[in-house]
Amino acid sequence: MDNARGDGETDRHLFTIAGKAGIHWGARGRTQPEEQGQPWQVHRRLHAPMSNRAWTAAIAIGLGVSPGLAQELEQSAPQREPEPAGQQQEATSARQENPAPEPDNTPDLLPAIQGIEAAIRDLIAEEDKIAAEEARRRDKADLEAQESMATWTFWMFIAAAVSALLTAIGVVLIWRTLIHTRDAAQYAGAAVEEAKGATKAAEETVVVTKQIGDDDLRPWLLYSHKFRKVNAQNVQFDGFIAKEALGITLFFQNFGRTPACDTEVFVTNRIIGMNDEIPEFIPIFNNPEANPIMIPPGAPLECGTMFACDDDLDLLRRAKARFIIYAYARYRFVRDRDKELSSEICVDVFFDGNEVSEGQTSPRVLLRIVGPQNRAV
Repeated sequence: MDNARGDGETDRHLFTIAGKAGIHWGARGRTQPEEQGQPWQVHRRLHAPMSNRAWTAAIAIGLGVSPGLAQELEQSAPQREPEPAGQQQEATSARQENPAPEPDNTPDLLPAIQGIEAAIRDLIAEEDKIAAEEARRRDKADLEAQESMATWTFWMFIAAAVSALLTAIGVVLIWRTLIHTRDAAQYAGAAVEEAKGATKAAEETVVVTKQIGDDDLRPWLLYSHKFRKVNAQNVQFDGFIAKEALGITLFFQNFGRTPACDTEVFVTNRIIGMNDEIPEFIPIFNNPEANPIMIPPGAPLECGTMFACDDDLDLLRRAKARFIIYAYARYRFVRDRDKELSSEICVDVFFDGNEVSEGQTSPRVLLRIVGPQNRAV
């Protein structure tokens, strides 16, 4: 029973210690805590949320304190000698009748609890310091990241601006290149046109040179401005006899340096009114008996004689009509017989008073070149 009593007292001491630490286990029960100063505050501090590191430290301190606390409780318990059975019963009855006040042998745990509280405060302060340092490092890292981002943003802006500037310069250079390419193409086109013109001019020069050479060597049958006048009476013509007739003979001459080959001549005449237009003459070569001849350089070519008779001659004397003679000569160049050359002349014969020739008086005749058919090719 003493052991049981001792155990009960020990439990009561533990309850009292626990009450000093935080809760008074008395008549008010477990659920009604009673504040007892600093130990209660420590108990509440122990129930405050702590990190794993703080809890680990608190458990380690508790494990270190528990063996000492148990040893102190055992030493503080009173040592009793065993009593005889009769005495134990009498003592028990006496204690039940007159219970003696129990001495308060509860050990003073305040220094240990204060040490635990100080250790916990140190751990919490260290943890707060570590958390503050970590927060400071995070803030510093965030600031450095923001500064680095701002720096990279600035350099990216500079790079974008430089890229835009280089792009603009490239566009301007490409535009200028296109302009110069267009100008070069225009100049090249102009040069090609000039080259074509120069080539054409050279070809024309060659042609002209050849033509000049040919013209210098070819025969030229041209009107010589010479004619022959014949005054005749009682001239026999096909179907009639003219009492009086005036005959005019035209002459071509070879002014070239080579002979005129295969030469043929066509000649005709018309009597027209003073105000009539000069008709267009068409040369006709349909005489199968014609024999082409060759005219040497400087030699004349006599055309056929054209006559104005009787009434036509009277009209010419009175200036009431015009006497038109047309002559056409065709020939070839000895170096190029495939090419036909030609020369034509149209003259107007009119009277200009009278003249005396060989003791006879006759009208004076003048010739004037007229009309469009006066050319040599």
